[in-house]
Amino acid sequence: MSEYGLTAKQLAEFCASPAEQEEDEKLEEEELKGEELGEDEEPETTPDLGIVGQNLFYSFLPDSPDTCVSVFDTGGWPKDPDLPRKDVTFQFRIRGATYDEAQALAEKLNNYFCPGGMPKKCFSIGSFFIQLVQPMQPVPYYMGRDENGRDEFTWNMTFTIR
Repeated sequence: MSEYGLTAKQLAEFCASPAEQEEDEKLEEEELKGEELGEDEEPETTPDLGIVGQNLFYSFLPDSPDTCVSVFDTGGWPKDPDLPRKDVTFQFRIRGATYDEAQALAEKLNNYFCPGGMPKKCFSIGSFFIQLVQPMQPVPYYMGRDENGRDEFTWNMTFTIR
């Protein structure tokens, strides 16, 4: 854990797709989850944006693959001495070989962090309790096409951490 708070690496790892499992492992895991979870609890999900190092990156956006997401640390807001929290900010860069591919990734991000149009509240990323995720723009911002004709979007978010 960083002394500064949540990092782009930790956020990218959280946003990664669940690892593929063999059928027997899936059945065992479902049985265990059923025993561990109460009636009103749901299993933890992730944004399912890709695989770190293949199509999900942090702190850089490589030339390939054409369709990918990268998470950047962008600092945060000054600490309020009266509140026991940190407000850290991140930028998600979304790229697709086509506009539709980039939009599909942006939609996954939106559906996870703003379900039903409302900012996500009260969940954990590793040892960090996230009180609120507040997008700085209402939707991902279309940046245009890069030099290779790939469509790019960006979305900046503040993570309020207790």
